Amino acid sequence: SEPLGQGELADLAVLRRKAGQVALRAAVSDALDGAPPRAIRVIGDTAAHSLPLGALRVARAGRADLELEAALVAELGRIAVIEGDVARGVLEARLHGLAALALDPPAARPAPWPAGACLLVAADEDPRAPAWLRALAPFTSA
Repeated sequence: SEPLGQGELADLAVLRRKAGQVALRAAVSDALDGAPPRAIRVIGDTAAHSLPLGALRVARAGRADLELEAALVAELGRIAVIEGDVARGVLEARLHGLAALALDPPAARPAPWPAGACLLVAADEDPRAPAWLRALAPFTSA
């Protein structure tokens, strides 16, 4: 199943399929080559604590970006702040064992979704938000 892109590697979202060919995603080959991440900024200096799984909404509650980042670093240890493509940012964060933080809520859930990934989306409850964002469970610790 791995050569067909349907096995464990596909579940981890490390493969891409294009024109009938299966290859590693660029973020994966970058990580294997020791290149720095392109879509995330890593902050915090302590080892990551256990991370929640899936996508969760973090209440902004009027907090500025830096204040929200600091609260999450205090709670989770090192985190990855997404500064580029959200799907790539979630994958890069997963490859580094970090929770990804989207300060600007994406219009759609990132795809493909890496198994074991954690995405924290900074947003208050808003009935006008996209359905996928309204459906997110809240992350209550930060």
